[in-house]
Amino acid sequence: MKDLLAQAWVVRFMVIATGCVAIVAGMHAIASILNPIFIAVLLAVILDIPRSGLKRRGMSDGLALAVIVLGALLVTLVLALLLGNTVLNLSTNLASFEAPLQTQLAALGETLDQFGLQVDQLQTMTQSGQTNPLGIVRYALVGVTSVLSNSFLILVYSIFLLIEVSGFPAKLDEAFQPSDPAHRYLDTVAQNLRSFLVATTQVAFITGLGVGVALWLLGVQFAPLWGIVAFLMNYIPYIGSILAAIPAVIVAFIQFGPSPTVLLVIGMYLLVNLIVNNTIYPRLMSQGTDLSMFIVLVSMVFWGWVLGPIGLILSVPLTAVIKISLESYSGSRWLAVLLGAGSKNQP
Repeated sequence: MKDLLAQAWVVRFMVIATGCVAIVAGMHAIASILNPIFIAVLLAVILDIPRSGLKRRGMSDGLALAVIVLGALLVTLVLALLLGNTVLNLSTNLASFEAPLQTQLAALGETLDQFGLQVDQLQTMTQSGQTNPLGIVRYALVGVTSVLSNSFLILVYSIFLLIEVSGFPAKLDEAFQPSDPAHRYLDTVAQNLRSFLVATTQVAFITGLGVGVALWLLGVQFAPLWGIVAFLMNYIPYIGSILAAIPAVIVAFIQFGPSPTVLLVIGMYLLVNLIVNNTIYPRLMSQGTDLSMFIVLVSMVFWGWVLGPIGLILSVPLTAVIKISLESYSGSRWLAVLLGAGSKNQP
């Protein structure tokens, strides 16, 4: 009897594992289709917050939805006009940055030689295709370009999803009794995901705005673009703001060389990372959506491979959805504990 149970468990595990592999392979194959949908889902959940606020102030469903849609359209147009030319300019002139980069690296090498540090291979390493710093800038540019090029498609998806979100509570009440476990499970997942996305978006917005303004004051080229990159990358806790700093620091180094301005740029990003990780993300952890740093790194690699550059941005929200879903069901709560940072007792 025990052998039969063991065999049944192994077969069940193999079937589930095979299904997961097939799903991941399928997602990888159609990443260009899934990316706008995933971003639209996140945007719809976020836009539902002000829509609900307008309804509480006495607006009808239709009028509140119209106001939010018009506002989102206006913001999309402003971002497209603000960043479109910047992205195009950077994409066009990225190849021309190679010569200034090598010049500044030579100057850096001479500066380091004065302190007795030998870096003879520095320029040779950066000329390689795999270790060229401009490759990092190009990778960041691909992610932002993907979001911008699909911005209106994302907005259309978000509008229809927003209509669905507004009617979700009524559908949930019609499908299940409030006392049903399924009702409590879906309601808990929806509420926790909403709280997580709202708090994370607030942090990302403040960080992106602060970074963009600081870089503009320091005179760094393409400062609005690096502010958007900081906004998007701050959906990744712990290391998101550091990753967002890399392309901006590279451009600042090409522009100013080994100078105090570059040190100020690096210091600004370190300060932002210190503030966010020590004051903001503990607040997110208190909402039960904390993820261990190792899981964050693994999710970045995994979703980055599955979905491309956009996967880096979506990695933590997608993993948080999985964790929230697991901890909302008693039978899988132990898996949520393993994914968490272990900073507090799970409910």
